[in-house]
Amino acid sequence: MNHFVTLLLVVAAYLVPDSLSAFSSKECYEVADRGFCQNTRYSNKSGFPNFRNGTSVSEIRQELDTYLLLYHTGCSNAIVDLLCSYYFPTCAEFESPVSSFKEVTIIPPCRELCNYVRETCEPELKRSQLIEKWPPHFECNIFPESGTDSTGLCYPGHGNLSLYQSLPLSTVPGVVLPPNVKVATKFWPGLITKRPTEPNVSVPTRPPQLAQCAPLLQVQNNSGDYRDYRLANYHQCGVPCSNDYFGTIDAAVPIVVLLFSILGIFSTVFIIATAAIERDRFHYPERPIVFLAVCYFFICLLFMVGSSSKLASSPIACSESNGALSSFVFQHLPQSDFSTITARSGGCVTVFFFLYWATMSSFLWFDILTFTWFLAATLKWAEEAISKFWLLYHFIAWGIPLFQVIIAMAIQLVDGDKHSGVCFLGNSNSVGLGVFVFLPMVVYLLVGMVFLLVGFISLINIYMELARDHQKSRHLIRLIVRVSIFSCLYLVPNIILVIMYMYELAIMNNWQVAVLCHENNPSAAVECSEQAFYSLPSKATASAIKYVVWIIVAFNISFWVFTKKTYLAWKQLFTDLVPCIKRHVGSAYDIKHPTSSQNKL
Repeated sequence: MNHFVTLLLVVAAYLVPDSLSAFSSKECYEVADRGFCQNTRYSNKSGFPNFRNGTSVSEIRQELDTYLLLYHTGCSNAIVDLLCSYYFPTCAEFESPVSSFKEVTIIPPCRELCNYVRETCEPELKRSQLIEKWPPHFECNIFPESGTDSTGLCYPGHGNLSLYQSLPLSTVPGVVLPPNVKVATKFWPGLITKRPTEPNVSVPTRPPQLAQCAPLLQVQNNSGDYRDYRLANYHQCGVPCSNDYFGTIDAAVPIVVLLFSILGIFSTVFIIATAAIERDRFHYPERPIVFLAVCYFFICLLFMVGSSSKLASSPIACSESNGALSSFVFQHLPQSDFSTITARSGGCVTVFFFLYWATMSSFLWFDILTFTWFLAATLKWAEEAISKFWLLYHFIAWGIPLFQVIIAMAIQLVDGDKHSGVCFLGNSNSVGLGVFVFLPMVVYLLVGMVFLLVGFISLINIYMELARDHQKSRHLIRLIVRVSIFSCLYLVPNIILVIMYMYELAIMNNWQVAVLCHENNPSAAVECSEQAFYSLPSKATASAIKYVVWIIVAFNISFWVFTKKTYLAWKQLFTDLVPCIKRHVGSAYDIKHPTSSQNKL
């Protein structure tokens, strides 16, 4: 008899256009139009048959429409979550370890969700006389309790009353939101006795793909274009600034960044001041080192501002908290609605503008430095010939990064970084990280390394030709050593920086899933750690390394000016300044104490 019923169901699937075929076992399908459940907070993939053994999308939608009157009463803020997790339950697919077929898990609603809705909706049903008693298929004791089931799987995966109370009522297409929505103050009493009716397919022990963004991760309207926020491809979902997901190292990152930034500022100011004292010394091909120092001065300054704001508990990278509205790490800036721009979001975009511009310009100034060395060493260009194209050098080094900045802002890829407090690209978006950060850095580094290698080979050839002239060869070998050390001090940190970005690209989805696991079902943290949880501390560690090697170049480039000439120049400056200061101090003293001056005479 069972085989006959199954055969009839398969035939019906072919006869009814919107029926889902092959449902003798569990199946997971993408449903484009779920009607009543179109705007729920989880993915469009639904499991069939559902817990009413429904397989036809149109029939399920018709049955859900019978609950519109209940929806209009506003009896519970979680009524849509309960109905949709029952009629269009979320599902997950896994590769079977014993066969080539996929295993499917259909996730039922949690018992706590049912009890929460029943607490306020059952009295409303009786009062309005919509039905005489609570529907038997929604008897809450048939649903699994969160954290106690052997699989640990139910929707939304927690039993915290406050989290249910914070759920916003989902909208229904074409239906006006009820003016008053009730929020339960306690759960309806009930006991778990058995699992809901479902097809006899074994449940895999691996954790499923999470179905929705947790309430604590749902971005509110104080965060700019919050509807476009994403976390592991879940819409309107972000990282709260107040929560610590990344371990103890997360608190240490802004302190390390601040210290290195301050030291970097002193280092770059020293280079710029040395160039100002000895103007005739820094001609091409050495002059790009000065502009490289200017770039890193702004990089260190902006990191100092960002890390200071993070330590002051008002990070530029986060939206402002306002009462019940939490603070979230910025995504999708600049905002399309200029009327909603705040001081924080405007500051975030400003920090990004100059930080990204200075970073990309620093790479291009290194390319110009190696290119001018190539012109001098390989093509034997004179200093005057190289200097003739100074305007072109500036156009390339400042203009190309400015063009990159404009494009990134036009497509709203600016986002905040929770660790350092600055705003940049690619902290939450793989496109921004891959296309606008990782790829340009790799290209610019390769170009500079090619010119450097060719120029270095030319210097070696010149040294071989001058080997008999000991005086000239001695000066040349010193130059070769200086160029080699300087190049290593610049290239090694930046190569590590590129590797860190590549690593962040690889783990981006993992750490975002781990944040979702952490908030959606704290009791399932061990299971979630098997796929993603270890990426949280590693993300913070990678960020710490990334910022250290990013800023440390500001110290390294000062190696070029640590020479005897620099020492003599600063010594001469102080030698000239001290008598001048003494004269000014003496003149001021004589004006204030004229009698003492006369007595000396």
